[in-house]
Parts: sequence; C-alpha cells; structure tokens
Amino acid sequence: MNNNMESKFEIIMKDKSNCISRGAFSLCYFDKDYNYDQIIDSLTIEEQGYFKTLKFKARIKSYLQGRFAAKKALSTFFYGENTNNLSTFNGFLNQPILSTQENIQISLSHSHSLGGALVFPEAIPMGLDIEFMSDENASIFETQLTSGEKKLINYHNDKDYKKTLMIIWTAKEALSKILRTGLTVPLEVLEVKNIKYVEQNEFKCDFTNFGVFTTHSFVFEDYICSLAYPAQLSLVQQKFKVEEDVLLK
Repeated sequence: MNNNMESKFEIIMKDKSNCISRGAFSLCYFDKDYNYDQIIDSLTIEEQGYFKTLKFKARIKSYLQGRFAAKKALSTFFYGENTNNLSTFNGFLNQPILSTQENIQISLSHSHSLGGALVFPEAIPMGLDIEFMSDENASIFETQLTSGEKKLINYHNDKDYKKTLMIIWTAKEALSKILRTGLTVPLEVLEVKNIKYVEQNEFKCDFTNFGVFTTHSFVFEDYICSLAYPAQLSLVQQKFKVEEDVLLK
C-alpha cells in the first residue's frame, strides 16, 4: 500500500417501489509513517477540544483516522462542498453524531491502518464495521460464535475459514451500530443466520432476530468491511471493486 490513500464514493439505494436514496462512503489507508498533523489542522474547535484530552497513541490514531474519513464521506455526500466546519462528536451511547441541522447520520469504523466512514439519511439506518483479518482477531472472534454460526461456518467448510469468520463478526458489529447497543447485548441477539455469495469477494448476511436488516460485506487484501442497512433496500450503485484498486495499488 502507499503512504496514504483515500477512496470515497456514493452509495445509491433503491426500495421495491423504486424510490431512490443515497449515502456516501469513504475508506482511508494510513501508512505507519503517515504524518497526522494535517488531519489535526482540519479538526473543528469542538473536535480539537476532545482531541486534546486523548492520552494514548492508539486512541489518538484511531480518532484521527475516523475524523479524516468522516470529512471525506461528508464532502462526497454534500457533492464536494467543504465540510470541515462540521463536527463529529460522541453521543451518550458513544455513537458518532454530526453537528448539522440536516437529518444526516454517520457511522465510523477503523482497524489497524484503515479508517472508514458511512454517511446516510436518518430515515435509513445504517452501520459500518471494518476489521483486519489477523490470526489474533480470528482466535478472539471464534470464541464469540453462537452454535448456529459455528454450524454456518462448518457448512461453508473451505480454505476461507478465517474470512467467513470475520464476515460474521463484522456483520454483527455493523448491526449493533444500527441498534446503538454496541456489543453490550448477548451476542445471540445479533446472530447471523446465513451468508450469501454475491460475487468475488462480496457477500451478504441476514440475521436470525433482525430480518429487517441485512449486510453487504466486501473483502480486500487483509480487511473485511461490512455495511448494514434495511433489507428492503438494494444497493444499485456499488464501486467497491473499482475503488479497491484505487485504494490499495
């Protein structure tokens, strides 16, 4: 990967009556030697106030990655406008909230060297999760599987065990962000019911207890990214594969 690459694009959604909605999605990769000073300079006064309270290097890094990705996704959502004046702050449940009068919400995620942001209308709840496919992460997530999910993985018994495991985990994380519970609820509540192959490196998941939501997951390099959204919608404009090349090559 290069020192710093960013990828941002619209997400177009359509319901069964062909009503169109749109969101915006950004992915940003940061090399270990990336200079974060330029991101600090772009923070709003409110964001800088919170930033100055952070003490630990890992938290500082993840905070800046998330805010950078947020500004890129917001710029795309608002058709290229400068959105550096918009703040993203944490709500009571630690969920990200935008300082805008419009009915717009945002979901943030980061893992390892990748940060992502998903901007969407309040009327269409969505959630985003990104995970790095390390053996350490896989071993942790494996202990959190439900009995149904273990059977699901056995059904998909192939060389991509770790990938299947991480798809399940990111789907659950993305759903938990829609529900605004995080992983504070019993993981059985968020159980993944099935995994459907869409095309190369793209998958969909449905849930045992939340049939109104689904996820679209895509795989690139050592990362899994899952977007959760209402199941009655379909993503009619996707640029994941094209943007993957822009981001990672």
